[in-house]
Amino acid sequence: MATREEKQKIMDQLATRYDESSALVLMGFEGMDMLMISQIRNSLRDLDSSVHLYKNTYLSRVLESKGVQFPEETLKGQTAVLFVKGDVAGAAKLIVSAYKTIESTAIKGGYLDGSVLSLDQIKVLSKLPGKDILIGQFVSGLAAPIGGFVSQLQAPVRGFIYGLQAIINNSK
Repeated sequence: MATREEKQKIMDQLATRYDESSALVLMGFEGMDMLMISQIRNSLRDLDSSVHLYKNTYLSRVLESKGVQFPEETLKGQTAVLFVKGDVAGAAKLIVSAYKTIESTAIKGGYLDGSVLSLDQIKVLSKLPGKDILIGQFVSGLAAPIGGFVSQLQAPVRGFIYGLQAIINNSK
């Protein structure tokens, strides 16, 4: 049995992780072995995310203190918490794909930008492109008009050169 100070230390650690995260996902982990949990943790580390196991009482107290209200059934059974600091869509994609293989376990819910997310909303989030892809699309969207503008600036010069080349070819 943990002492009051140890329990408070765990809750402080949980609160700190919550504050540092941009999103979190609550998941069951029944039917998962430690190897599978370790694989998920290692994959999430690349996305600047982490999975931790907490007692539901600690979790509910910290979430209440932060003003987050999950439905009561969300905090039943064993709960793992995914703390996402980096790419939210990438982490959601990884978790949803990992949980498709496990029938006895489910994603319970999530929290993003002040809103509690349902399983369906997390699945929609997982279908979004990752952060790197979105940045690439944005940059290419910015570069396309600039490339067209440069091409239009080069057109008169190119026409002049083609005209000179045609005169040279005809004079031979």
